[in-house]
Amino acid sequence: MGATHPLGRVSYAAECPTAVLSRWLETGVIEMRTGDVDSPNQGIPRQFSVPRVLQVAAVRALNSLGVSPLRAASASLAWTDHGTAGLAAGEVFDDGGTFLTIDDGGARVVNLPSDVGLSAAILAGAGWNPRATIFLDLRRLRERVLDRLAEIA
Repeated sequence: MGATHPLGRVSYAAECPTAVLSRWLETGVIEMRTGDVDSPNQGIPRQFSVPRVLQVAAVRALNSLGVSPLRAASASLAWTDHGTAGLAAGEVFDDGGTFLTIDDGGARVVNLPSDVGLSAAILAGAGWNPRATIFLDLRRLRERVLDRLAEIA
């Protein structure tokens, strides 16, 4: 099992106020999953895996763009827990950009070559909804979260 972190560290690393994170946990927006350690009783804090910390950060970022917390949590699992062809869960592609895209068709993780801009990819018919698509830069998000976790380790 990988490293786990208590609520305060998760809140700091994901830049999500503890009260908001606690509410998401209470309402089932964020659920304990493989690698997380639920509290067996009061006095023993929950411990969260790195994928869960990444999920909280993604939900916070998407929620700041107007995506509901529940939809953002569900969408972020495509990256934090499921991965995609050629990419392990919670990782980023070696080359190009790694983005979580959300549109009316759902969420998916995509790799855009560094020489192709977002607008060019959309105009080329990459399969995204032409009305509205949200792109979350997972490389930047992951680096920020891991840097903040390292600061307080």
